Amino acid sequence: SLKFAATLHKIRDDKPEEWVSAEDVFDMATVGGAECALMRNEIGKLEIGYKADITIIDIDNDSYIPSCNLLNSLVFCHRGSNVKDVLIDGKVVLEDYKILSFDEKAVLTELKERLPRFIAENDKASMEAQPYIAKIRKAYDRACADLQKLS
Repeated sequence: SLKFAATLHKIRDDKPEEWVSAEDVFDMATVGGAECALMRNEIGKLEIGYKADITIIDIDNDSYIPSCNLLNSLVFCHRGSNVKDVLIDGKVVLEDYKILSFDEKAVLTELKERLPRFIAENDKASMEAQPYIAKIRKAYDRACADLQKLS
């Protein structure tokens, strides 16, 4: 999420002048995301020749008050329930809060049917991973201690 990207580093960094700004995070999510997907000449910008991926957000709610800096509100206060319309490659897939590109009820029904198996498989994988988690934690702690010695 945008908010996570904008706030994660603030946990340990006490230098606000070095914090990632809302503008930086938005660029990471758009242009940076396109570059990571090796599609920088196709997506990530609203520009002629680029795929028209657009999200229309309802800003007439408490997430966007005050509205003096809409980008900050988008990054730090936005809720997914504020997404009103979505176009992907110029095609409307969400209109007036309703999904048009697939049958949402059918997907939720299938999810409910598959969920018990997914949970069982996840529990099994978690149990199988347990012997390695302590080793990973020990290696992580050692690396952090080594980094502290260097600083």
